[in-house]
Amino acid sequence: LAQYGGKATFYVVGERCASYQAELQRMVAEGHEIGNHTNNHKYLNKLDAAQIREQIQKGNQAITDASGKGAATVRLPGGCKNATVIANVDAPIVLWSIDTLDWKTRNAQKSIDAVLGHVKDGDIVLMHDNLQKIPVVMKTARKTLRIVRQNIVFALVIKVGILLLTPLGLTNMWMAVFADVGVCILAILNAIRAK
Repeated sequence: LAQYGGKATFYVVGERCASYQAELQRMVAEGHEIGNHTNNHKYLNKLDAAQIREQIQKGNQAITDASGKGAATVRLPGGCKNATVIANVDAPIVLWSIDTLDWKTRNAQKSIDAVLGHVKDGDIVLMHDNLQKIPVVMKTARKTLRIVRQNIVFALVIKVGILLLTPLGLTNMWMAVFADVGVCILAILNAIRAK
């Protein structure tokens, strides 16, 4: 992550924190966020209110004890929630918008393909503890961001060009429509080259 200037949120299971104290402290020192992934990775939607609160509180305590800093957010195991979970988790619940299914495939290229072509600014990519994939995903994310920026600049240049040509009588509504369609086609072709 440092190589690409990236920051991440690492959701950790409380009962495992003591075994990874040095890693958790390094994460905090490097400016990453540590989130609570419950104490025992239990599916909270199958627990009662007291058990849910216990999973969150014990997880937070283990994170604080190991890293020196508490968790600001919670990621629910499996994303499983119901009204009881929502009512008893006293921190923001963070889910994901892209699931790499890396835990299932154990294939770096499949994880990259799950992200590439789908990721956009603000997406939350779910990955598990295969740290070898992080540099590849960071590189892919940067490439995707660069392509998105290129597409935005290209679209703005075409729009401004049409706006400037309109008062001179050199363009009309149909040219603006065709320009929009052309911009869309070129943006799609530009995005495809990322693969």
